[in-house]
Amino acid sequence: MTTPGPHQRPLLCRPREPLRDRAAHHQHYERTVEAHEAHHCDSHDGRLRRQRRCHPDRPGARHQRERNEALAAGHQIEWLSRVSTNADLARVWAKEGMDIKAYQEHMSANRMFCQLSLRHRLGLVSDRMLPFFARALMENEACKKYWDQFGALREEEAEGDRKSEKFTEAMSLAAHAVA
Repeated sequence: MTTPGPHQRPLLCRPREPLRDRAAHHQHYERTVEAHEAHHCDSHDGRLRRQRRCHPDRPGARHQRERNEALAAGHQIEWLSRVSTNADLARVWAKEGMDIKAYQEHMSANRMFCQLSLRHRLGLVSDRMLPFFARALMENEACKKYWDQFGALREEEAEGDRKSEKFTEAMSLAAHAVA
């Protein structure tokens, strides 16, 4: 270590030495990676977790969750569309003894609820506009019958999810208002 001159600051640490021993450097790197993996590994299978999975409140993780929900809802809406228009498919999925036309009407109404729910979840329908759309749906006879039969089930499914709870509450209020 050199002593500082009159116009130089004293060195607080040793100057970085050139890398002489690549094996020592590699061992240090391996120890660092192992320590990182030990901190960020999933306890179930030992695989590295991505930082976003570690921190679900980060915006990237939230957007990924929204994309996944939208994709799953899209598949459900597509299936509801098929079952509500294809009598052979409806026969396979309807409860035993249930009228196929009634089942298809229920699935068509369910599709309308799912479409509105998805639009609400994605922010395309605001909380302020939701009651308007809910009343419009409940004016449809098939939707009203569907909600009368399955509204309680939908409310149970929504429990714990604020957005879904707000949606089902708006639908229930509209159903009672139209009754």
